[in-house]
Amino acid sequence: MAKSKHSTEIILLGKKIAEEFAHHGRTRMTLAWLSQYLAERIKNAEAERDPKKKKVMTDECVDLILKLWKHREQFPSDTQPLANFKKIIPVLQAIDIPDADIPSWERYRGLENATPWGKFVHKYRHGCDSILMFAIMGSITEDKIKQEKDWLKFPHLLSATEKEVIEGIDRLISKRTDYSLIQIIVSGREEAPKPEPKTKLDELLNKVQEILNDQQKAFDELKKMMLKETSNPDEEDYSEEL
Repeated sequence: MAKSKHSTEIILLGKKIAEEFAHHGRTRMTLAWLSQYLAERIKNAEAERDPKKKKVMTDECVDLILKLWKHREQFPSDTQPLANFKKIIPVLQAIDIPDADIPSWERYRGLENATPWGKFVHKYRHGCDSILMFAIMGSITEDKIKQEKDWLKFPHLLSATEKEVIEGIDRLISKRTDYSLIQIIVSGREEAPKPEPKTKLDELLNKVQEILNDQQKAFDELKKMMLKETSNPDEEDYSEEL
């Protein structure tokens, strides 16, 4: 029974591959041929009534699909699992989806104190965390996550990394479906109502710009404080606390 269920999953995967190749086959003859060939082999196997012949034909289809799947990294870029997220996978792997800070920040938490430098580091870290989350949101659309989630129909055929990333992104998106709440979720604070941006992209870019402006303001305050201390050496030297 388990083997039969696994074969069914592989056949369904074969149908998806055939559909994906058919789409790209409009411009690439090899893919058009592969799509038609695979689809016909599966169709013939499913239509065969003789049990013995059906099994042989099904096994041949399974073998063909697995051979193709083994080389999926050579498929057209947008027909591969994680095709929509390849550029942001390093970022996703660097954070603990969905709620954590960047691990590398942990070693510098001791800098976040009441000193001018400590306050600046705190402001800068939170700003970077928020920008990372906005960058992820800007790289992912509902259409893309839906396309990737389709691969989860074949859990036994995906690599551990493929499953982990797709499921992780899905959790991330589901927790941030209300775009207007993204900043509240990321920073833990609520902002005063502002004019509605023209598009969601405008909203995202405006948020990032606000964070960068805040970071620049924090740096300007730090610079002013440091220069003031330099001109007034009798005042407390915060650098020893770092």
